[in-house]
Amino acid sequence: MVEFSIEYAFQLVNFVILYLLLRKLLYQPIAGFMEKRRDEIANSIEEAEKDKEVARKTREKYEKQLQEAKQEASDIMARATKQGDEMINQSKVEAKKQGQNLIEQAKKEINLEKERAFMELRDEVGRLSVDIAEKILAQNIDHAAQEKLIKDYLDEVGGIQ
Repeated sequence: MVEFSIEYAFQLVNFVILYLLLRKLLYQPIAGFMEKRRDEIANSIEEAEKDKEVARKTREKYEKQLQEAKQEASDIMARATKQGDEMINQSKVEAKKQGQNLIEQAKKEINLEKERAFMELRDEVGRLSVDIAEKILAQNIDHAAQEKLIKDYLDEVGGIQ
């Protein structure tokens, strides 16, 4: 059988006192520290979730801005291409007008030269007519000779044209 001694009672009392002392001095501060640490970790997790949400919203905002920038760049390129095409077409139209103006001017110059040549030819014909008249008067020739002289003159003038 188990004998009960006073030593066991003292040991039991010492153990209970030691337990109460350790609980009061160590367990409660450690439990408080652990509770505080648990709250800090929970708060950190909540902060991390909030930061994660803010980062997600910021990323979405930047992605939207990037899309808008890409669209704006595309619009600028389209406008630049359109303006370039318009400038090319306008240059073509202007070049065509200038070409037509040059052609018209060349035609006018050709007509002026033609009229000048015709005037010179008329002057030459007039001079030649006077020369023939002088020859006819100087030669005192008969009617057949005059006819031959006029015919030769007309052949000569016809060859000039």
